[in-house]
Amino acid sequence: QHHALFLQHHALFLQQRALFLQHHALFLQHYVLFLQHHALFLQQRALFLQHHALFLHHHALFLQHRALFLQHHALFLQHHVLFLQHYAFFLQHHALFLQHHALFLQQRALFLQHHALFLQHRALFLQHHALFLQHHVLFLQHYAFFLQHHALFLQH
Repeated sequence: QHHALFLQHHALFLQQRALFLQHHALFLQHYVLFLQHHALFLQQRALFLQHHALFLHHHALFLQHRALFLQHHALFLQHHVLFLQHYAFFLQHHALFLQHHALFLQQRALFLQHHALFLQHRALFLQHHALFLQHHVLFLQHYAFFLQHHALFLQH
């Protein structure tokens, strides 16, 4: 029995060892890919350093232009303050408009409810009117019948 348990455990150990070796092989493949990417990174870093030297030259030119830009920016900020004042005024009016629009929508909803009730009442009225007309026709038929008999009665 102990030997059978040992063989089972040994078989599990061999399966786990096979899985470990598969994972280790995958790890080594990923490590090779990492080294390839690292080599590319080093090439790109060398290019970056060349570009950085050019950048520093352009940066000196940029600082000269920035001084001009800051002067223009001060003017822009003055205009922007005026714009924001006008925009605040617009937002106040827009808020009032939205309040009025909300009231309009509430009134429209009430109108539609009343209109639906009106249509229901009109349908009921038309049904009653149709019944009234049917009864009126029956009344007229009976009245005609009565007049015929009354005429016969008067002749006799």
